[in-house]
Amino acid sequence: MKTLSFHDLKVGRPNQNLLNMDTASQGISFQAGLNLIVAPNGYGKTTLLQTLAGVLKPQSGAFKIDDRTVRPEEDALYVSEYLSFPKFIKSSEWIEFIADQPWGSAIEGQLQVKVKGFRLEDKMQNFLGRLSQGERRKVTWLGAFCSKKPILLLDEPLDGLDLLSIECARQILREWKAQGKIVCLIAHQISELLDLSDQVFLIKDQKLIDWKTVNPTAASQLPVEKFRTSVLEFYG
Repeated sequence: MKTLSFHDLKVGRPNQNLLNMDTASQGISFQAGLNLIVAPNGYGKTTLLQTLAGVLKPQSGAFKIDDRTVRPEEDALYVSEYLSFPKFIKSSEWIEFIADQPWGSAIEGQLQVKVKGFRLEDKMQNFLGRLSQGERRKVTWLGAFCSKKPILLLDEPLDGLDLLSIECARQILREWKAQGKIVCLIAHQISELLDLSDQVFLIKDQKLIDWKTVNPTAASQLPVEKFRTSVLEFYG
């Protein structure tokens, strides 16, 4: 089972330390499966994902996958609501860019069911600028689905998706879990993700905290409203 471990890792912005993480002393790591991060705004969730993706440099320390230092450009794919979409490339070209493989019969065959699930059958050769925000988000999901990278970092990936598309995205998450990928995900729509989560993390006092140390009942086994109540109590 793949593991993403942290070694005296300090994460933050210039002149602002947001998170201090160490697997050995704190007992926290991201395991293969779905790792859901739940915390208020400004606690460092996006900064953490951007650091793991190589967008930001860690203030100090390192992070490793199976005891080797992560090479973000090779190991990690970062998908965010903050990504800007180039208007004058086609959907198929955007998928090529994200998946880092050429458009062709292999990738088209791999995507056939997902394209139909996202209702994008007639959109693959459209320019991104002609698509709605939700459609562009779905195209990004298709690119991520084809990625061969072992670490997937998803920042609010369900925003802008309709009910049918959310179910298609949930199916992709199930397949990633079955493939043993490490999926780290931030989302406000926890009702759509809690049952799929293998690990849930909270953030407090600049530390990542495993849900199991807060509540002995697995988060995925709790009714969503009970989980919400527990989180609200945790943050006081």
